[in-house]
Amino acid sequence: MKKLLLSLAAFALCAAPSCSSDDNTPGGGPNNNNPVTEGELRIPVTVEVEQGVGTVGYASTVAEIDGQAILDFFGLTPEEFYTAMGELNGEDAVNGNSSQSENTLEFGTYYEGVYTFKPQSAGNLGHWFKKNGDFSFWTDTDHYFFIESWSYWGAEGKEEPDFSYDDMWFFGVGFEPGVYDMNEGDEVKATQIIYESQTDKTVFIEWTIKIVGFVDPEAGEYNAADRKVGATELTVSKTLSVSEYPDYEGLVIPADDIQSILQLTKFQISNLENVYETVTDEEGNEVQGALISGLDAVALNADGEPIGQTAGGIVGNWLNKEGVSTTWLAEDSVLCIELQSDPTTFQTHVCIQPENSSLAGEESAGTAVDAAIGSTITYKIRLTYIPEEGADPTVVNITYEITLA
Repeated sequence: MKKLLLSLAAFALCAAPSCSSDDNTPGGGPNNNNPVTEGELRIPVTVEVEQGVGTVGYASTVAEIDGQAILDFFGLTPEEFYTAMGELNGEDAVNGNSSQSENTLEFGTYYEGVYTFKPQSAGNLGHWFKKNGDFSFWTDTDHYFFIESWSYWGAEGKEEPDFSYDDMWFFGVGFEPGVYDMNEGDEVKATQIIYESQTDKTVFIEWTIKIVGFVDPEAGEYNAADRKVGATELTVSKTLSVSEYPDYEGLVIPADDIQSILQLTKFQISNLENVYETVTDEEGNEVQGALISGLDAVALNADGEPIGQTAGGIVGNWLNKEGVSTTWLAEDSVLCIELQSDPTTFQTHVCIQPENSSLAGEESAGTAVDAAIGSTITYKIRLTYIPEEGADPTVVNITYEITLA
């Protein structure tokens, strides 16, 4: 059995005895003829989507909902919410034969006064919808778009949630491949619900999905003519206040200039795949060679030579006062800098090593930060982007200058 996550809400659940998977008979939720007017929370979400043409239709565009509002509404912690969603029984995601069990919260859909609690119809936790926003199975001829749980779908082998609280509330939407009969500016709407029968409380997640463009894999790279071929130098200079950002949450710096240089759409960023040459080393082992296509990122030392990655993101490192790469919780560790795609835009995350940080009871000195206040730490990375085999590369050299205050 797999636990359910409510994050890219794409997979429906059902535990009520009256649930039906054969038609749109409502389940054991609110009275269909008397929609809830008390004990309800409405969360409107608007998502701008570049609709996929042809084979890219299943790709997801990501949106985040207000998870804390949902927890507060039900009076639950993230752990309690996860438990309340129960377990998912059944493995036939395509045909919608998985359902909730051991749950106190029901996850379903709402359309024109009808509350529907079904086995999940998109895989994991979430739903397929018709173009008019009504519930659908993938096997129905009029299925059109889906809304699905991103963190569960995207984390391979992830059986339990990460209660950092961040990834429980990400949802993704996508369309059936080959379905692109909408125009730019058109919208589709759907509503998903979370219902608690004991308190008669209902959360309505009201989705508006707006088409802002199209992606056609057969038409070549989107906006490829505007991509800046060659090398571009960027410098990011910031002052990080230790008192204002004293922990790992740190500072997030938008990196829209990278997206502009590479001319990558949100869709392309969230679906980047790297292809490398395979070469043989001196010992006869096959190892990764040069980039053929995709986006490669490396950190550089003071001499411009690649160094190993010691933090997360596309590329990232923990650094000491001198800007030399170190490791998390090392005694001289001061600052972490990560370039991230999260997951449809580029951004830079910068944080300090909190004092008395600990992992498995082992404390770090953490006081290296105090000694570094007033210093400027420099960090360099190099991005290489090749849209397709044989294309000219775009190189972005980024120098970070972070002054601690």
